[in-house]
Amino acid sequence: MSEKSILIVEDEPSIAEVVGLYLNRAGFQVQTAKDGRQAMSMLEKEYLTWW
Repeated sequence: MSEKSILIVEDEPSIAEVVGLYLNRAGFQVQTAKDGRQAMSMLEKEYLTWW
């Protein structure tokens, strides 16, 4: 994993979009989740597969 990545957890789509744009411009690979449940599911799929 050479790229910097970040997961935004935000239930307001417009806020997630703006924050994501700023972070993307700062060099992050951005993913978004609408709630904690979705975030945990995404993290499990992403990180448990490469352990």
